Amino acid sequence: MEWRSSLCMPSYECGMACCLPCVVIGQNVYEMHKRNMQTPMIDGPYQGTNACCLYAMCMAPAVLSPCVSNAGYLSFLQCGAICFHALVRNSIRQQKKIGNGCPCEDFWCALCCYSCAMAQEHREIIFVTNNTMVIPNGM
Repeated sequence: MEWRSSLCMPSYECGMACCLPCVVIGQNVYEMHKRNMQTPMIDGPYQGTNACCLYAMCMAPAVLSPCVSNAGYLSFLQCGAICFHALVRNSIRQQKKIGNGCPCEDFWCALCCYSCAMAQEHREIIFVTNNTMVIPNGM
């Protein structure tokens, strides 16, 4: 089975993921938990909030202080956020039996087009019900 929506499908989620990726990844993890899907690394009642905070803590220093001289530290934090996103994406792929579930493909999607990947994951979790794609009005 393949993803039910395209990676490059323009949507509200894509814009939201571009501006506030920590919120979208938090929503994705929360919705996975709500649908009894296994989530990577985060357990407990506040999975969505924890995922949002983890992603934000890793990405915020790079966004808020682009001129910081300690680039290695920032790169390390960004790699943590990218790897976490790749783990979430791989978890969705495995549980929905999408493609071959290659972790490398998930890593490259998280690295090169994180907002589109988060939006695609969000659509897969939220809008796919009973093998039917439910697209909001205006799409």
